[in-house]
Amino acid sequence: MVYGTVHFCPSACYKRAMTMVVEPPAAPPPASARAPRPAWQRGVLPVAIVGGLLLQAGAADLTSRQVVAHLMASKMQDALDTPKRPSVHLGGGPFLPQLLRGRFGSVSLDARDATACKVRIAHAHADLRGLRRSHGGAHASAIDGTGLLGYDAISAAIAPMMISGGDNGQVTISIGFSPTGLAANATVTPRIEGSTLVVDPGTATASANGQQFFNTSLAGLGPIRLQLRTIPDGMNVALRPKADGLEFSFTGRDVQLDDTQCGS
Repeated sequence: MVYGTVHFCPSACYKRAMTMVVEPPAAPPPASARAPRPAWQRGVLPVAIVGGLLLQAGAADLTSRQVVAHLMASKMQDALDTPKRPSVHLGGGPFLPQLLRGRFGSVSLDARDATACKVRIAHAHADLRGLRRSHGGAHASAIDGTGLLGYDAISAAIAPMMISGGDNGQVTISIGFSPTGLAANATVTPRIEGSTLVVDPGTATASANGQQFFNTSLAGLGPIRLQLRTIPDGMNVALRPKADGLEFSFTGRDVQLDDTQCGS
């Protein structure tokens, strides 16, 4: 058997060249052809900007309100000679516009142990509206408030006389003549004249060792007058004797508040 020989010749084979084609990236579609973003995504940025501005404005408004309230409280502490700064609240909506106008929509004040010239006020509360600085003081379109003059403070100012609560809107004025044991008591109605608290003793009942025995006139002593802080024109003050002191209320419209501490 004859076997044939087969020879393999690489050079006789066809060689195919391999070519790599690199294509440039496709251009992005025009803006008009892009898919629109959802509405919630389009609103995120504007809302974030507005929210940030509102937060900054709110913080500035709160800070300026606190600073001005602190300054007002310090000034009132000096004017009223209180042991602690009065409490001051500034209302009336956004504060920065009020500060720029120089006019405050509403101001509330609470003070304790304030001086009223010759007698101290146990406590007082005032609500002022339309407040602005004017002519060495302040001007308020409206003011309302209440307070209390304690009998202890009034008694200290009119010593050796003493004052205490009475009945039917009156108070009792008493004076003792130690060591004789004599005493005189008078029931009177206090009143406000100008910027002065007036108590006229009138006729008193005299007693000795607790036993009444005759009536006597205290007219020679004259009315008891206690100078108060200046009560401005247009302010109405009402007194109501209570168990612990003379409660007073005041109200006024278009009132000029003077920095003068004591009236005349």
